[in-house]
Amino acid sequence: MTDRQTVDIRLRSLQLYVSYLRQIRDFGFARVSKDPFLEAALCRYLHLAIECVLDIGESLIAGQGWERPETNREVFVRLGEKNVLPKAFAKKFSMVGGLRNILVHDYLKVDLALLFKNLSHLQDFETFARHVGKCLLKR
Repeated sequence: MTDRQTVDIRLRSLQLYVSYLRQIRDFGFARVSKDPFLEAALCRYLHLAIECVLDIGESLIAGQGWERPETNREVFVRLGEKNVLPKAFAKKFSMVGGLRNILVHDYLKVDLALLFKNLSHLQDFETFARHVGKCLLKR
């Protein structure tokens, strides 16, 4: 059984982090790239948003007893296979698993332009949350 409290807490946190990322996006790349505090906030809140969706996905997978994914990207693919997410969206959204690895493991050489470009896809986090919410209502 999925730990509903874990998922709910992370969905609320995700909403907050996405709102912070929107504010950072609104500053524009030129300002963010010149301000180490905004750059750090971008990296941290994007990382936290990705951790939220990974935690939610892993909780759903474990709660249903589905085969555990071997990589972060596979979390979303598995959710697509199990119709929690639409398959095409799951495949597209799985790229955040790789982005998480960049933020965590390659933090000394993060491409700020790449991270900022990903802020144009913040609605994908909301799409993820909407599909998870629908899934939880069915259970």
